[in-house]
Amino acid sequence: MITAAQFAGYPIGPSQVMYIAKALANTYKDDINEEFILSVSTVWLIPVINVDAYKQMETAYNANKNFPVNLKNLNTTGCTTADEGGVNLDRNWGFEWNSGHSSHKPCNSAYNGYKSFSESETLALKNFVESKNISVWIHYDRSEDTCVTPYTSSGKSKFKGPVKHFFKGLEKSLPKTTKFGNIKEVYGDKEDGTLIDYAYSEGIIAFEMGINHTITPSLSIFEKYYNSAMYAMERANYCLNLEVSTAEYYCDDGPYSCGNKNSSSYIIYKINVENSGLYDAESLKVLFVSNNDETTEYKISPSKLIKLEDDKKISYNMTVIAANSTYISVEADFEVYSSEIANFSLIVEKEKVKGAKSSVLINYQVSVSKDEVPVYDHVSQSLTISNKVVNNDDGGDDSSNKKGIAIGIGLGFGVVLIIIIIGIVCYCKRKREGPNLRPPKNQEITESLPQFKPASDLQAREVSVPPVRYDPSAPSERI
Repeated sequence: MITAAQFAGYPIGPSQVMYIAKALANTYKDDINEEFILSVSTVWLIPVINVDAYKQMETAYNANKNFPVNLKNLNTTGCTTADEGGVNLDRNWGFEWNSGHSSHKPCNSAYNGYKSFSESETLALKNFVESKNISVWIHYDRSEDTCVTPYTSSGKSKFKGPVKHFFKGLEKSLPKTTKFGNIKEVYGDKEDGTLIDYAYSEGIIAFEMGINHTITPSLSIFEKYYNSAMYAMERANYCLNLEVSTAEYYCDDGPYSCGNKNSSSYIIYKINVENSGLYDAESLKVLFVSNNDETTEYKISPSKLIKLEDDKKISYNMTVIAANSTYISVEADFEVYSSEIANFSLIVEKEKVKGAKSSVLINYQVSVSKDEVPVYDHVSQSLTISNKVVNNDDGGDDSSNKKGIAIGIGLGFGVVLIIIIIGIVCYCKRKREGPNLRPPKNQEITESLPQFKPASDLQAREVSVPPVRYDPSAPSERI
């Protein structure tokens, strides 16, 4: 539901609501997101809540080109002037009414009425909301670039689960100039008895938007804030996003083994269906269709559809609609809860075929439907896979030959390494045992000492050994 103008004096709010209505009515057949919104949801639009005060504002503008701001309706409350009278409608809602952040004095601008829902405007909206199943409520008021979230009475916002996910995405969808947060974070104050607090207490995701503008705003202003409205409307029900990734593996090297002994490799199509909406998406059906180039002799056959859950592989309910050498059609029933992702892996084996091309173009499409009505049909891509099959009589493939080549290279490298090690050992041994023909300069050589004897047999004696000098002219001999 989209509303505006509890306060008179901010005509940009009603104008934004009318812009959204016109966009949905005129372009939904050309915009797949708008078409999705209107196919799964009903959008209620109320441009003006405080009708009498808004009419008074229009009269004043036509008279003096000025927008008087009136925070109250025109009900008589016994005040001296008409401007002081009336009830502030955004203090008259039933949640935390008169809890200390409004006024109970009839002539105050924050007067909350003699009781909650005392005014016909708030009471009529309350009855309307209770008769409908509303999940999101967008309200436009005020003239600053702001987005206020519940709770205004406490100034605290602690959202969890899908609601937290919703508001995080909403903030990203807003213009960068928008100040986002609860009432205390945005305005530094608290308010009670407000529309968005009442709505949130009734289980409706509600927020209030303010738009900064001039007297005659351009269309770009409305377009800028249309994105955030689209974001909220898309997620008012379930909202699906579909992603598909592909990879090719060899039977012996990949995470799965091939079930067909004639297969040389297989392709894994990873399908992720994310639900970023506020409601669970049930009774869904995912349909996968794949076919390769019809001019190519190349076989693909379905193996199994796997649902990945908590890192565990669980076989999922799958129906093979059709399958032959060039075409596969597989579908499965599933559901995906709010703010969660359903993960599937479709494993398709690639059979060995002689005479096949070096590469094959495979076209595939993935779509999601709910109750037989398409809700996501945008993934249609092509995948080029390599042909690793070797054309020989025994049907061997490239993977086996590659392994043989790798083993041969390893053995050859090992033999060369052993020969190098043996050569190094022989060289070192020869170096250690070879003749030493040139001792270092001035080194004296003494005669060999006698064999070591026990200490008791040793006798002290002096030995005089004349020095021996090296004579180059003397015959060479081993010392």
